[in-house]
Amino acid sequence: MMVSRKRGTASRPLRRGDVIKTHPRDGYWGCAVVLTEPREENGRRPLCHIGITPIVMLHDYSWTEIASTELSILEFDRGIRTAPRTYLARHETCIGLYTSRPHPLLPIIGSVDPIRVFAKPLTFEVGDGTNGKYPLHGPIAPHLGSEAIASWMRVHDPAQWQAIVDAARESYERTSATLKEEEREKRSARRKRKGG
Repeated sequence: MMVSRKRGTASRPLRRGDVIKTHPRDGYWGCAVVLTEPREENGRRPLCHIGITPIVMLHDYSWTEIASTELSILEFDRGIRTAPRTYLARHETCIGLYTSRPHPLLPIIGSVDPIRVFAKPLTFEVGDGTNGKYPLHGPIAPHLGSEAIASWMRVHDPAQWQAIVDAARESYERTSATLKEEEREKRSARRKRKGG
């Protein structure tokens, strides 16, 4: 059963089943679900699994608009750089480990039974979103849910999506090349100082 959550819950820690309204990009809103009760692991702050749903709205929405929706967790292909200017896709389940403090800009709008959203067992083993291991993100960032927006844009606005991907990759390649050149110059300077 999906239940509305009253405002004023942002000060309490997240709880299993909380539904978070996300706003990762101007003009786009989404939805995330807390899948596990927060718990301490290896002396870290309490962590919980948060899953990003594929829901994307082009307006600020209320709980009543999605209360009857059967929520699920987004699965998507992430571009992974394997070599300079070489990218492959890795299929991921969009779940991450986050600290249990809510973000003040991302309201908890409802509550659901998380087993109905994602039924597979979840461990606190850190990984890359594959093989039942999920990334450790730490505190919730304002852009929580950006993967859902990217996946939506890939289908509904592929030209803009491709432009964003190309710009991000080009920026990374330039930064990577600059860092390599700086490292090369440092090594050369060290050799000269040593007389080599």
